Amino acid sequence: MNLTLARTDARIETLHETINRFGWNSYSFIIATTAFIIPISLAILLLVAINSFSTSQVEVSQQSSFVLPTIDETLAMIRFSVIWAPLLETLLCQLLVIEILKKVTKSSMVLIAVSALVFGLGHIGRSEQSAAIAIFVGLFLSFSYIHWLRKTGSKPKACFVVALTHAIYNFYYVILTYIPASIFF
Repeated sequence: MNLTLARTDARIETLHETINRFGWNSYSFIIATTAFIIPISLAILLLVAINSFSTSQVEVSQQSSFVLPTIDETLAMIRFSVIWAPLLETLLCQLLVIEILKKVTKSSMVLIAVSALVFGLGHIGRSEQSAAIAIFVGLFLSFSYIHWLRKTGSKPKACFVVALTHAIYNFYYVILTYIPASIFF
């Protein structure tokens, strides 16, 4: 087990070095990571949706109706998803969890995995699919936090990069999932 963990940590360290060789600033990194995680997480969401439709019967009631959200409700949801959630989740799921775990282990793999799991469990209230996607996204956010903390030595800068990456991801997620539903239904 320790040998496998050591190999995984060595691979993570190689990834840190590779990113550093690109010479990316934090904004380039944010754009690159969100450009990478958005299509992958949306593909996972699509596969889960296709699987759920093919394995269960979908009944549409003539009595049911879809109520469009008001503009105030839409703006409140965007404000929460794009501003408050990324800030709070970065502080709780990356900063707090990783800094506490650093007292117990130096393994980057353990830090990233536990932080991503906490991030995913925080999203389980919506659905198991949301939690699975959140764990995937949490892996990127946790790695980003550790990478920028190592690169800059600054917790605020690392939190800023992670929160901004998360905010951009949430903005695209809202645009691609919530807005079309309110238009087409």
